This record gives sequence, structure tokens and C-alpha cells, in this order.
Amino acid sequence: MLLRLDIFARIRIATQKAQYRTLYCLEVSGTDQQKKFLEVVGAFGAKADQAEVMRPHLDSKQSNTNTDTIPVEIFDHVKAQMKNKGISHRQMAAKRGTAYGGQAHFAYSPSRSVLGGYAELLDDPYVAVLAESDTFWDTVKSIEYSGTEPVYDLSVPDYHAWIANDIFSHNSGAIEQDADIVSFIYRPEYYQILEDENGQSLKGVAEYIIAKHRNGALDTVKLKFTDTFAKFGNLDDPTFAGMNDPLTGPFQPSIITRGSRMNDEDIPF
Repeated sequence: MLLRLDIFARIRIATQKAQYRTLYCLEVSGTDQQKKFLEVVGAFGAKADQAEVMRPHLDSKQSNTNTDTIPVEIFDHVKAQMKNKGISHRQMAAKRGTAYGGQAHFAYSPSRSVLGGYAELLDDPYVAVLAESDTFWDTVKSIEYSGTEPVYDLSVPDYHAWIANDIFSHNSGAIEQDADIVSFIYRPEYYQILEDENGQSLKGVAEYIIAKHRNGALDTVKLKFTDTFAKFGNLDDPTFAGMNDPLTGPFQPSIITRGSRMNDEDIPF
């Protein structure tokens, strides 16, 4: 719930005694995160007075989070960029206004503000994106089997999709599972494939691939693609062969009919 409010927290075991329920504690660490918690969530009841005392105390503290940090491996990239630009560790420390500490500067996961300083000094957009992103990095301590759970997808009413931190998620495999026809359009030219294995030109050629057909055959049909109009037509259709006056008719229909067993069945729609 706190992640939906852009507040990062961790759960730890506060007490664990025999014959008692385990007591858990939710920790919000770091000055910036604690300020955000007070502003967005706040405190109520007996805790409200303590929250008011805490606000000015947090305002007097300089942010130095150990929670919302970037993985320490980013410094491999930073050091490589320093080497490319001819900046020594001592020179970088001087530019940042810090005491020279050798490799100690790169021994810990940097905060976003620290990484942002490196991004500015190195003029590195990649580092800047990491420093300014809203991705929260954390360590996976273990992965444990917890049993079998239902899969929420398009075939499950009410739970076919969900939103996780503003990302719309779903199990797209259910789309293929429930579909009668699955087809794709493939244009080799888009992938810079300009000739086939026989040396024939593929410029302007597209393939309509019928990959799944419950009631008919699978096939691949070659089409002609005209990028000016994003138009697919028959390969032998001369209508769009010359583009000097493309809106002059009459236009030839571009229709390819494929057989289907559905035409022979009495299906109660």
C-alpha cells in the first residue's frame, strides 16, 4: 500500500517468543521518506502529537538515506567513464568537494543525489536516468516455494488484470488460449532483410502469418506493402505500383479468401 504512495518501507520481526504471536514492525527509513509519510499518511490519535514534534526535527536533518539507493555495481560504469574522460579518483573527489578516499568512495551503494552529482560531472545521461528514476532497488534475500495459487488472467472473472505501481499487468497467454485465430504481419524490410535466400528482392513485401486457426488451415500469405498509405494489398495489384498520382482510380480490391470449417458448421451464435 505504501508503494502506491511512493513510500518505501521494510518489514522486520520486532519480537519472536515461544507461545506468542510474532510481532512485526513496519519501518520507514530516511529523512525524505519519513517526511513524505508524515505529509501523505500522517499520524492519528495519540501519535499525532509525536508526529508534530518529529516534523521540525526532520527538517533540521540532512538527507542521507541507506534505503533508497542504487546498486553499487553502477560504480563500475562510473569508473569506466572517469577513465574515458581522463578524470582520476583524486580529481573526481575535488570536483565533488569531498575528501579523497580512494576506492572507499565506490564501496557503498550511492544515494540518488550522490549518483546525480556523478551524472552531472561526467555528463552521462545513462547515470542521470538511474539517479532520477522512480525505480526502487532492493535485495532479494531468498525465494521460497509457497504452494500453488490460482493464475489471474483473462479467463478468471474480476481478476483478469491488475495494476502494480501504475503498471497495468495481465497474463497475455490467456489471450492466445481463448482466441480462435492468432495471426501476425511480418515485414522483412523493417528488419533490414532486403533479399530472400534465392536473392529475390523483399522490398515492399509483407507476410500475413496465420499461426493459429481453430476452424481452418494455417498458412502464410505474401502481401504487397505500400508505406505511403500503410496499405497491404495483393502482390500483383498494379493500383499502387506508381506513386506519382496514387489517388487516381479505379482501385482494385485486395481480398484473399481462406477456407474455414466454420462455413460448413451450424454454429449457434
